[in-house]
Amino acid sequence: MAASGDTSANEGSIWLKSGANAAVTEAALHARFSRADSLEILTSTALRERSLQIFDRAFAITPTPSRPSQSIIGLTGVSFAASSNRSSPRRAEFGMLRHLGMLRRQIVGMLASEGILTSAFAWRTDSLSVPH
Repeated sequence: MAASGDTSANEGSIWLKSGANAAVTEAALHARFSRADSLEILTSTALRERSLQIFDRAFAITPTPSRPSQSIIGLTGVSFAASSNRSSPRRAEFGMLRHLGMLRRQIVGMLASEGILTSAFAWRTDSLSVPH
């Protein structure tokens, strides 16, 4: 925030040095914030598991669609999940884009476009494959 003046940031990522104790680091972060009850800390593994649970829950309530619809829905979900998993390492890139004046909705649009293009190419590849 100090570098860009962006007060709308509400999440961040921390990579621990080799040998650092995650529990000690988490306790120190909770102690640092005045509203520690609103601070949620997840490991990358826990975040991935939560994403997969949400993905599975979305399909649990979906009636059985046709094969092309399944492919489109699945590939879209996977591409957005992959895009969001890539966004943590790209956080510095997004910060720089915000610092240079790019709006949050433009960054979201950029990520959505990447997801849609990934889905389109993957769907095309899937539709060309031989059925089992």
